[in-house]
Order: sequence, then structure tokens, then C-alpha cells
Amino acid sequence: MLAVVGYLIGASDIRWGGYADVAKTIKFSDVPGGFESFAVLPSGYAFWLVALLGGIDFHMARDYSGEEEFPSEWTPEFPGDIRNEARHLPDNAQSGVLQMWENLTPAEKLSKRAIELNNGRAAMMGILALMVHE
Repeated sequence: MLAVVGYLIGASDIRWGGYADVAKTIKFSDVPGGFESFAVLPSGYAFWLVALLGGIDFHMARDYSGEEEFPSEWTPEFPGDIRNEARHLPDNAQSGVLQMWENLTPAEKLSKRAIELNNGRAAMMGILALMVHE
């Protein structure tokens, strides 16, 4: 969903003020939206973009259960369960997140997982359609 929103903002010619590089040679307003931006930005930007997003994905979407550096009795409830006891949240928010999930019936849990999967699929199809359209 964030990819679609980001694409739509870029297609609307909404840009940050300032420069896209440290040398102050490329203004954000001069960078077009979509794939055309790769022609304007230096080639190293694509590498750093992939490295940043890959690092975030590797760290945030990872199952930390059973690792020595994060000792815990918690085990994933289903394949792909990366809640990790909500350790990425502040202490005062962790119990609330886990209680919301624990108060659901098994049928409600299955329904919520199916809804989330379908939303993810719709978002992937949306950004793919925007990329093909470009």
C-alpha cells in the first residue's frame, strides 16, 4: 500500500524541497517520478536504495524466536508469524498488541490472516499495474 501511495505522490509532482545529493547538483524538483528517476540520479543510488530497503526488511520481518540473543518461551503460532512478542514496540504497547490477538477466537484469527493476505495481494497487484502502465 505504501508503494502505491508513494507512486501516486510522485505522479502528482509533489516533491521535497532541497537537493537529492550531497554535492547539491540535483534538486528534488528536477527528479521525475517512476522509473525515469533512475536516468537522472547517479547509478549508486539504486544500490543504496536496495541496501536500505533490504536491511529494513531483513531486520523487521524476521522470526527471532529461539535465538540466543533474544531468549524467550514464545513460539510462532503459524508459518510467517513474525510478531516476536511485539518486541519492536515500546514496552507500554507490547501487552496491548498481544492481548488484541489473544482475545480473538481461532476462526477470527484465521479470518484476520486471510484479510491481511488479500490486502497484501491487492497492494502488490496495484503497484505492479502502476509499473506496467508506466
